[in-house]
Amino acid sequence: MNRCLRDRTLFMLAEGDGTAAERQHLDTCPDCAARQQRMMAVSALAGRVLRESPLPRPRPKAAPAVGRWLVPAMALAMVVAVVWHEVPAGPDPALVATDASAEELSLASVSTALFGDDDDADAEAVAEPDDGSDLQVALLGDWPCEGQDAVLDPRCEQ
Repeated sequence: MNRCLRDRTLFMLAEGDGTAAERQHLDTCPDCAARQQRMMAVSALAGRVLRESPLPRPRPKAAPAVGRWLVPAMALAMVVAVVWHEVPAGPDPALVATDASAEELSLASVSTALFGDDDDADAEAVAEPDDGSDLQVALLGDWPCEGQDAVLDPRCEQ
């Protein structure tokens, strides 16, 4: 053999396996013989350590997974409690229906409660300021926002 033996082959030869050519190479090659002796010394040391040292302690069991969901559950409960507390509770429907002092509900009273009275004061406050467009209509007889010029006129709403 021209090349030295692999580590696996050296180990198999130590155990009694291998071919006659491999055994002959081991007998004639000082490098392979030295490598085999080092491997066998390390193997013997590992075997002794495993036999004589105490067994490793078993790993403790993992704590229950309560910690994983407990904090988010508590946070969710706090949020629900705060939101529930902040939501105003309406009057008890049974008390409202049986209250003798409550006035009769009608469409007019509901409309007034929702939309207020039809005062012109509100309409005047919302009306647009006079920019002369009404005067222009009166003098020229047409609206300023009619036709093709309406696109370019900033007073016209699109």
